[in-house]
Amino acid sequence: MIPVLAVPVLLSNLVGKMLASVDVPIGRTIVIDNGGHADVPGAHVIRMPINFGIGASWNLAMKVTPDAPWWAHINDDVVFAPGDLDAFVTAMDTEQARVVTLQGFSAFGINRAAVERVGWFDENFHPAYLEDCDYEYRCKLADVPIVKVKARLTHAASSTIADRFYGDQNRRTYQRNFDWYTAKWGGTARRGERFTEPWDGERDNRLSIERLADLAWTVKE
Repeated sequence: MIPVLAVPVLLSNLVGKMLASVDVPIGRTIVIDNGGHADVPGAHVIRMPINFGIGASWNLAMKVTPDAPWWAHINDDVVFAPGDLDAFVTAMDTEQARVVTLQGFSAFGINRAAVERVGWFDENFHPAYLEDCDYEYRCKLADVPIVKVKARLTHAASSTIADRFYGDQNRRTYQRNFDWYTAKWGGTARRGERFTEPWDGERDNRLSIERLADLAWTVKE
């Protein structure tokens, strides 16, 4: 069983198909509705007044279910093949710190021990992109394994920014997130990092309200 399945949603046209492909028992389904239009029967929908961002949505889903032993964070544009989630659940460990991925961070699980060792997702990557690379690198530094499970799921990658309204906004914020990552770790993601602590220890990684305001996306009416 998956204790908590968490789904951040901005465009709500795909989440139903994703949930219909889930073929293992779910304890609780949490939908973080960043676009204000999600209607998901049987799920606990948290309607945000703004686009809260992907990393912040992952954090929120865990914070509102702190009793869970682990969480599955799934993109709404994923469709599982039969057997994918059985393998996913089997690969998770509830004792040793672990992250389990089915297709990168588009479908991944994280347990309490991993959150305790690595910490929350960095919400300075706002509203999307590079928060997964940041966590992957932090797992490496903390010796937390990322277990990759072979899956046959389909993923309509970047379906949100395929929408021109959001794609235009992403072009503005992606470079800012890229620059943040490079400055934070002294190099580019997955091949160029040099620092073993954020900003090489020269500053803290405090979340800036000014940064969030500057990177905020306008949400469709």
